[in-house]
Amino acid sequence: MNISIQHRVTRKFLRGVDSWVDEAGDARTFATSIEAFRLCSDLDLDGVCILIDRGAGRPVIAIPVDVPAGATRPVTGFPSLAFR
Repeated sequence: MNISIQHRVTRKFLRGVDSWVDEAGDARTFATSIEAFRLCSDLDLDGVCILIDRGAGRPVIAIPVDVPAGATRPVTGFPSLAFR
């Protein structure tokens, strides 16, 4: 299983605190989706998805992370299947 963070508009993957890359293989990976969400919260990332790639033949799960108007921290939405 591979867990990463992808920006929904640019389609780039998070590599570091302020570093984004084009390829999923170059992205930072996380042990759990909770760890990925904590980083989104710590960095106030908005408009991203936590991607959970469960391997060949299984669809990638995308969990949207957004900062609602007036909120100070991001929240997650309902997981959906990612279409890359």
